[in-house]
Formats: sequence, C-alpha cells, structure tokens
Amino acid sequence: MQLLPDLRYDENFLDNHMSPPEKKPFLDDLSLEIATVCKQSTSKVQSFYIVDDPSILNFNCQIFSNYPSLCKLLKFVNTQYGCSLNSCVANCYNTGQSRKLPHADDESYIDQSQPICTFTIGTARNVLFFDSHTLSSGDSPQQALVQNINPKEGSVYVMEPSFQSRYKHQVQPGSGKRMSVSFRKVFKTPVRLNEWPFSVMKSRDTSASSLLQSFSAEPQKPQPRLLLPDPPMINRKSSAGDIIMNKRTALPTSEEIQLLSKDECKNLIVLLQSRLSKIEIEEYKLDEMEVDALVGYEENPLEKADADVSDLLPRVMKDITDIVSKSPKQDGISTHWILDDPSFTPFLVGEEMSTHPGISDLLAHIKSLDQNNEHLNACLLTKYPDGEAKSRLHSDDEVYICSDSPICNFSIGEQRTIKFFNARLHSGPALKSIPMNSLSVVTMHPNCQKKLKHIVLPNPDAVGPRFCLSFRRVKPISEKKLVQDASTEPPSTVLIGTSVTKRINSSKIAGRATCKFVNCSTSGDRIQDASDKLDKLYAGTLTDCSDKPVGSNLEIKNIILSVGTNDIRRKSNGVSSLYLPVRALLKKAGDLFPNCQVYVQSVIPMGYEFSWTASNVMSFNSLLRRCAKEIPNCSYLDVFEDFIHRGYPIKSLFFDHLHPSARGTAVLARSFIAVTRGRNFSVKI
Repeated sequence: MQLLPDLRYDENFLDNHMSPPEKKPFLDDLSLEIATVCKQSTSKVQSFYIVDDPSILNFNCQIFSNYPSLCKLLKFVNTQYGCSLNSCVANCYNTGQSRKLPHADDESYIDQSQPICTFTIGTARNVLFFDSHTLSSGDSPQQALVQNINPKEGSVYVMEPSFQSRYKHQVQPGSGKRMSVSFRKVFKTPVRLNEWPFSVMKSRDTSASSLLQSFSAEPQKPQPRLLLPDPPMINRKSSAGDIIMNKRTALPTSEEIQLLSKDECKNLIVLLQSRLSKIEIEEYKLDEMEVDALVGYEENPLEKADADVSDLLPRVMKDITDIVSKSPKQDGISTHWILDDPSFTPFLVGEEMSTHPGISDLLAHIKSLDQNNEHLNACLLTKYPDGEAKSRLHSDDEVYICSDSPICNFSIGEQRTIKFFNARLHSGPALKSIPMNSLSVVTMHPNCQKKLKHIVLPNPDAVGPRFCLSFRRVKPISEKKLVQDASTEPPSTVLIGTSVTKRINSSKIAGRATCKFVNCSTSGDRIQDASDKLDKLYAGTLTDCSDKPVGSNLEIKNIILSVGTNDIRRKSNGVSSLYLPVRALLKKAGDLFPNCQVYVQSVIPMGYEFSWTASNVMSFNSLLRRCAKEIPNCSYLDVFEDFIHRGYPIKSLFFDHLHPSARGTAVLARSFIAVTRGRNFSVKI
C-alpha cells in the first residue's frame, strides 16, 4: 500500500518488541489501564491525557508512573522511532462511535517537531486522511480524501512532524470496541504566538550563535517585567522562519545579520519562552500567606454562628428541592439564582429570597460570621448531580458581582475538593487545595478573583449529589461602569455566535452602508458564554473576533444570537432542559437593550448521519421559535430551510457535518445583511 509522505504504518510493531506468549497478558494489562484512565472522561468517545509531569498542562491529566504498561509501550515507541515523546492521549471507542470531524493534532502545547505515534488495541477501524487545503476551500470531505488505512491490533501509524500542517485525519465508526494510545510530546510551558519577541532578530551585529548563547545564559538581574514589541500578523501556514524573521524583505542585508535555520528558530523560541516564564512567575508569584489571606475555610460555621442545625438544615433542603424541581431535568451541573430583589438587576433571572425562608435564614447566619459579609444580597445555587460533575477553571468576576465584597460558598452533601491556581499565569501547580466537607464554608475574600482561579474536582467515590450555595453581592444598574473608547464608532448590529458564524466577514456585511456590523463569534461557545458576552457588551468591555473593542453600546440597533450548536450535540436525551437557559438569554438581551431588536438564529443542519442529533436540531429550533414568541422585541431568524433541499442537507454548503463551507457562509450572510442594512425580509416565526 502506497502511503502519504510523512506517514508510516508498522503492522508488526508489537511483534518486534515481544514474543507471542508475552503479547496477550501485556495487551490485557494495557487495556485495563486505558479503561481505568478513560473512565475519568465525560465525552462519548472517552479521551484522557497521561503525562510524565501533569503540572506542565493546565488541565486535568494523569501521570505515567501510575500505569506501568503504558510506560513500557512509550519506551518501545521512543526506542524504535528515535524520538523523545513524553505524553499520550488514551482513547476508547465503543461500537458505532467515531471522531466525526476531520482534525489535526496541532494544539499549541504539542511539540510539532516530534512525530505523533498511535498504537491500536481491539477491533480495526478505518482511519481516513484528508488534504487540509482542499477541505478549507469548501470542498466536501469525499473530494479531499487522500488516504485510508485500517490499523490492526498491535500496530502503530506514525505522523511525522510536518504532517499536521498538510493533512487532517478522522476515525470512522465500526463494530466492536477499539482503544488507541496516541503518543506525542507536549511543552512544559505552552508557546503563545502573540508573546514571541519577533524584532529581537533585527538588531545589528547579531549572529544566530550569539543569540542562542545569550538567551541560554541566566540573566544577572532579571527585570520585574519584560515589555515585548507588537507581533506581526501571522497565520497558521506561516513557517517558523517567516514567523521569527517577520518577513525577510524587512530585514537588513545578510552581511548585517545571519539568517536562522528552522531548528535554530525552534531552539530560540523555547529559550525565550523559558525566560519569559521565569520573569512572569517572579512578577506574579504569590506566597502561602497571601493565598491564605485571599481564601478562608470554616469547617463548622453554623456552630460558630450558634445556629440550630437540626432545625435549619431540613428547611434549607426543602427550599433547594423546591427550586431544583421547578427546572427541567439537567444532564449535568445546574445553577439557580435566588435574589433579595429579582428586579434589582437585569443581568440575572432568579427567584425572590423571601420566598425561601430556609436559605434566607442561612444567609443571616453567614452574615454573622464576619462583618464584611453584611452586604451579601444574592445566592447562586449549584447542583452537582453525581461524582463525575465538575466545574471548569474560572474566576467569579462577572460584571454584575461586586469585587469589593467576599463570596461565601456553603456546601451540602458529598465532599468535593476545590483547588486554587494563580490567575495571572498560564500554567503552574495549585496554590491551595481544600476538601470541602458538608456544612462547611469556603470564603473568597476581595481581590481573590483577580489573583486566583478555582476549579471543583470530580469525586469518583461520591454516591449522591452535592449542593453549593454561593452567597455574594450583586450590583444594581446604577452601579454599572461603562468602559468605552470614545473614538470607536458604535455598531449597528452585533453578532454573538459560535464557529458556525465565525467566518462571517464584518466589512462585507455592512458594505458601503453607513451602518456597522461586528462579529463576536467564538468557537466552542455555549448558551452561558453568549450570556456572558451580553454582560460584557452592556459594560462596554466586549471584543470582536480580532480582539478589537466593540466600544459604546448606546446606538446598537440589532443583536443576532446564534447559539445552541455546542449545547445540543451532548443532549442524547433531548433538549427540553435548554428551555430555561435560552429564555433567560433572550430575556437578558431584551432587558439590557430595550430599544434593540433581538434576533435568535435557527441552528443549521448538523450531524445528520445520526437520527438523534437531527432530532435535536429540529426540537431545538422549535424551542427557539417558542422562546422568541414569549419575549418582546425578539424574532426568530430561520436559516435552516436555506441549507436543505427536498428534506436533505445541501452537501456543497458544508465542508464537514457541522460547519458551513464558503458557499454556506454566503447563505448565512444574506440574512445578516438583511438585518444590518434594514432591508425588508421575511423573518419566519
């Protein structure tokens, strides 16, 4: 079989390292280790990272030393292919499961100078390879298909360093269970393109060898902050030489500077990044005393407040049950607001505190613990339904929360661990870890949200739910502070969407008209992310796709919301639980911008090869239509029918099963043009 350049396939990889009697027990142990690791994943196709040193990545992962069979397999791979891989992704595919979209393993923390080696266990699955350029031009995946291999158990296929920039791959569905281990090398400090000091190579009388030597040496007196020049505009197809040299035509002559090879550029980047990280860590370093001053923990706060726990706790649980039962069944974490005055701020939709006396009495006891708690006026109730539910790494720094007031988190139910990290560093170990027992309080004091981020970890041993009542102070509208650039022209239309609408060209939508169109779409955004963007738009701090400030919001005429694509794909039991979040989103848009027309765009066809996904699309569009009727100044923008013909999606309008092609983007743009330029068109309700 003729293989693509930079692609290797070794069908007898395991046979080269083990005798036949050793293979079966080794594969059994390896399968058990992969299954154990993948149980921690919440996705359908279970995937989880295993690293030599988990602290080098800023997300949850496992350490190799806990899995001897995986360590042994890693040694085989590094020995045979002469590489220095230090991590792997364990994947577990059940019958019918696959990686739906063609993709490249080109994340910023993966060292693209090293190969990626994938070992297969279980039933064989077809792995398809596509030409990236053909896919990006809008052609169908069938036209872009350039290679198909069928890796057997015990085999390895190797994607060489330049492979990810030229090709994408996809695992097809099949019968039986398949496991794979994809070995790669990850950086200890992720390289951030927008922080590379590009002009460092432009100084005269500087050679490559002297630069490498100077940056590898330790600085005698490191400055507290390193100011870098603005990076040039680059794209993913830029080579390492072009990125570092910042267009060779702008450089001095070859007599004045020696051009670097790609390998020298990579070495220089690693050294520069290491230097920047050391300076950054030194500047933003927090000692243990500072962290203790920002985060407090009370094991038995109700006893300290002289509360009758036997009377208070049943009443609090009754209130919690009443609140949770009013919302549709949630697959994962659910949140509910309880406010002193629900009309206090349009940012939040919740219930009145006085209607829940148990929670109201609990708040009174929390206030008595510290005089700084006396201004708390709201509670965010969060339900973790089981031990697998967890929160993402975040700070509670929304614009409607008072930053000069503490946040008190009261726990009821199963124990969970909360970890705090330095918010101003991109990676690093946890600064503080607290096992939150039932009826305990974790207090995040003022300035904690600016300096620390936190995450609630899963607990595999938990047998029941956990409830967190997070008491905080929210601002009224009168306390809103607009942060705006007076020189920025106010937009007429703002689009808040996902990767489906990210390719919409703002300048082409507005055309020669006097109006302005701003695209604030972000890949992977969900309904809650769109809600957060409305908060930022109201506060004047929202940025568009190119990180430019949107500016003043006083003259916005239209808001287009394109949401739901990333929410309904994970709802195998239907989308009814999304009714309240969608309605709250539309109500927030109408309350914050009463003189603005809100349009909620229908979801385009997606995942049509699976019947339940197609059903979710239709159900969610009906849900959007229903919510649009209930909210004043809100219209349902139907673009679904533009993407289908005789009941089937028009394949030329997609470059995969989800994202529109160039032609599909143009179809979307027509509706946005009609909204922005004020043309008469039929908004289908």
